[in-house]
Amino acid sequence: MSQREKSPPAKDDFNTKDVIDIDTVTINKELPIKQRNMEYLKQIKNPDRYIYHNRLVIKKYNQSGVKFKKALENIIKLKVEKSY
Repeated sequence: MSQREKSPPAKDDFNTKDVIDIDTVTINKELPIKQRNMEYLKQIKNPDRYIYHNRLVIKKYNQSGVKFKKALENIIKLKVEKSY
């Protein structure tokens, strides 16, 4: 492996204090879905790494899976439904 190519960081190679606990994210239900998405991304900072119920979640995607936009909408929908 060349110097330019870096392997992905191991689970313990980054500081978990920089990872957001998804339970602390609040979403304004009055906003249109596009603005909810933007607000969620702003709060979560990195949607591929977050903490959920005291567990570190690292998301990985494959080309045959759900598209990112749809997955993000599903997460926000669940978060909004949970807050009712």
